[in-house]
Amino acid sequence: WLIKMGTFGGTTGSLTNGIAEVSVSVSFAAPFPTACLHVFAVVDDVSGSSLQEMVIATRAAFTAAGFEARLSCMQASTAMTGSYLAFGY
Repeated sequence: WLIKMGTFGGTTGSLTNGIAEVSVSVSFAAPFPTACLHVFAVVDDVSGSSLQEMVIATRAAFTAAGFEARLSCMQASTAMTGSYLAFGY
């Protein structure tokens, strides 16, 4: 088993039904030799109250080289950052 960790960031777009989102491609500094099995991702708090920040790392988007992180919050044009812990072999 191998473990990788790192950071990611992106800026949300316009509000749609009260939520602003952006998808960002995250590349590992060095790919896993065979596959990425799981990614645990967290987002940092965005300044402001009740913005309900969230990140989703969809399993279907895991590759040996990286993953896709979908960032969302309740404010348009918001810079968001976070970090991840990835497991693979």
